Amino acid sequence: MISWIAKRIVNVFENNEVMEHEKEIYQHGLELWLSYVSGLIVQIIFCIFSGFWIETILFILFLETLRKYAGGYHANTYLGCNIIYLLSYFIYYALMVYVEILPSISVIGYLLSALIVLRLSPVTHIHNPLTKEEQNKYRQISYLIVFMDSVLFFVFYFLLPYYMNIIFISMLMNALFMLVGLLFNERGGI
Repeated sequence: MISWIAKRIVNVFENNEVMEHEKEIYQHGLELWLSYVSGLIVQIIFCIFSGFWIETILFILFLETLRKYAGGYHANTYLGCNIIYLLSYFIYYALMVYVEILPSISVIGYLLSALIVLRLSPVTHIHNPLTKEEQNKYRQISYLIVFMDSVLFFVFYFLLPYYMNIIFISMLMNALFMLVGLLFNERGGI
């Protein structure tokens, strides 16, 4: 569906003299954008009914900022990507709403997850390899993001423990995406 819509939009551009070799680039970019927007729409609808706005914005901020540079698992299809992303979001929601996470568990879990992220970063995908220079750059940016997240985590620990868990769960999910990525990315995902 997403691919079909993207092709139709690119065909409009084709009439405006988009070069043939650029067509695939435009189509891929549109597919990524449409996939992202469709997942975002589901989250917005969920937020309207649940009132989980601040937590959702913070989750997206903490998860996606680090994930962009640390890498991790990537699905082979847009549908698979959206399903995995939304599943991780609903797991996050369930943990935040239905599970009382003890501060000691949050601290230990955060530290272990951060160590995994620091050790493995960046986890690349077979279809999106990085040069050595890019790997070093992404690793350094990942380290900086983990440092900033850690400062916020411990500030929230003392001032706003509820928000500390958002950072913990986001870091945990990043670590899990990275571990799963090590298993599946070299084979092109599942």
